[in-house]
Amino acid sequence: MENPFEPFGWVINASLAAGGTTHPTLRARAAGELTHIERVRRSSAHRTWLVGWQPDAPVGAAALRQLTAGAAVSGR
Repeated sequence: MENPFEPFGWVINASLAAGGTTHPTLRARAAGELTHIERVRRSSAHRTWLVGWQPDAPVGAAALRQLTAGAAVSGR
C-alpha cells in the first residue's frame, strides 16, 4: 500500500556543508553531512531545500525574506 501522507518537501537547515567554512573541524562535520543530504535528496526528488548554517537566527519576516533571497538556500 502506498503511503497517503507524502511530504511536500524537505528542508535541511543549519547545514555546514552548504557553507564555505575553512575550519578543519567544521569541514570534517560538513563532509559527514553529505551522505545524509544526498539520501534526503534521493528520497524526495520533488522538493529539497538546503539552508546553510547562519551565525544569527533569522527572526522576523524581513530576515526570512533576506534568507530566502540570498545564496543561503539552495533547492530543486
